[in-house]
Amino acid sequence: MTNITTDTWWVTHKITRRGQEQYVMVIDGEVWAWDGRAGERRPTDMSYKAGVLLIDRRKAPDDVTIEEVPCIVWDTCEIHQHLLADFMDHFHEEEFEHVWENDSRFMGLFQSLDQDRERFRESVMADESLKDDMESLCEKQVYDDQDRWQWEAEDHFERVTSLMRDLHEYTDWYAEVQNFGWRSQSGHKTFKAETGAELLRAVLPKTDCTYKVYFRGDHIAINNAHHDSPTWNEWYYIYPAFTCEGWCEHVYKRDDLAETDDGLFCSACKKRIDDAPESR
Repeated sequence: MTNITTDTWWVTHKITRRGQEQYVMVIDGEVWAWDGRAGERRPTDMSYKAGVLLIDRRKAPDDVTIEEVPCIVWDTCEIHQHLLADFMDHFHEEEFEHVWENDSRFMGLFQSLDQDRERFRESVMADESLKDDMESLCEKQVYDDQDRWQWEAEDHFERVTSLMRDLHEYTDWYAEVQNFGWRSQSGHKTFKAETGAELLRAVLPKTDCTYKVYFRGDHIAINNAHHDSPTWNEWYYIYPAFTCEGWCEHVYKRDDLAETDDGLFCSACKKRIDDAPESR
């Protein structure tokens, strides 16, 4: 399951009851069920607290299970399979003729069928040898077609950008990492990012990564795997951050603010945020 989103409604969990799967999303602390067929959301009797989805067990069967699911995934192996399947579905069309036009067997077959593309496809798929050879040609094209990989990357980054904008209207972010690399290190940093590409570059290691992005209401969680951490132990937690503009310029998470009846105060300089000369 990859990239289950509904515009700005981000699916967060999968509920399984008596073998039936249901996807739900958390919006402003409320839990909604997503009806894919109707393309709409419905209210539920579930609740969401401190990052945990809660269900009333009195109204649910004993075998109910709750699984957190990623709303965005980057997996080059999965993308490769998706692109290969697309080529195999459409190789007979004129747009894909360049894949096999220099192979005398396929061109000869195509000509013998009076260039009937549907019959050409049926003939190739009915012959296991021809089908395997066509798949090999398509697979090579997938590796060589940098434009398609670029489109996949741009679409992926845009989805992350949309998630960021739903969570935070500014560009300051605070990130924590746990179990980083083969040494399982932990740490944190603050940074600025306007786009998904900028955010991912700021937190992920500069190597080939496979990762899952989770939306947790008040922050983004990323579970990452790569050659130095292949067992999915590496986690990033990314929170909206704010700058104490006009005062000490300290960057902080919302949770780091001291909230009183008199307003919000910077945890570093102790001054009232709303009184800052350039307060947001």
